[in-house]
Amino acid sequence: MKAEVMGYLKASYYERIGVRVDYRNGYRYRDLCTKFGYIRRLRVPRTKRCGYQPGVFKRYQRRWMQVNQ
Repeated sequence: MKAEVMGYLKASYYERIGVRVDYRNGYRYRDLCTKFGYIRRLRVPRTKRCGYQPGVFKRYQRRWMQVNQ
C-alpha cells in the first residue's frame, strides 16, 4: 500500500514538487477478516483530502470476498 499511495501522491516523503496531488496524513487502522484468518490493526495509509483508496479492499470493507462465499 505504501507504493500505491506514493503513486497516487506523485511524490515521496518530504519531496517538494509542483504536481503533488495530496499530502500524507498518517495511518488509520483496519481489522480485516480473510480466508487465512483475522488480521488485526492493519495499517492503511491516509491522505489529507481522503482521495486515496487502497486497491486491496474497498472503503468500509471488513471481510474478504472469499469469506462471504
